[in-house]
Amino acid sequence: MDRHDHAFVRLPDEVPLHFTRVVRVGPLVFVAGQIPARDGQIVHTGDIEAQTRLVYENLATMLAEVGLTLDDVVKETIYLADRDLLPQVAKVREPLFRRYPANTTVFGSEGHGYAIEIDAIALAVGD
Repeated sequence: MDRHDHAFVRLPDEVPLHFTRVVRVGPLVFVAGQIPARDGQIVHTGDIEAQTRLVYENLATMLAEVGLTLDDVVKETIYLADRDLLPQVAKVREPLFRRYPANTTVFGSEGHGYAIEIDAIALAVGD
C-alpha cells in the first residue's frame, strides 16, 4: 500500500522530534495527537471544555486535509490530565459523533498548560 504524508512538522532543533500530523496508508488515516493550540500557542488554560472543543476542531481540520470528517473516525485515544475532567470532556464530545469510535482514555497525562490531547485513526471508505 502507498503511504501519503500530510502536514509534516519540523520542530526546533533543540526538540529532536519531528513528525507528520496526518498519514494515510490505504484506507486508514492516522492523525497525530492534537492539543488545544492556535498558532503554536496553548490556549484556554484551566478551561477543559474550551480546550476539548479546540482539540476536536484541530482534529477535524487535520481530517479535512484528506477529505474526511469526525464521522470517519473509528478509533481515538484521549490523553487526559485528570479522571475528574472526564464528565466535562464527555459533555463536549458526545454531540460531535453520530457513531462513537472505539476509545481509549489515558489519565495522568498533563502537558505544559494543557489538560487534553487526542489522536485518532479514521477510515476513508469509497476512495
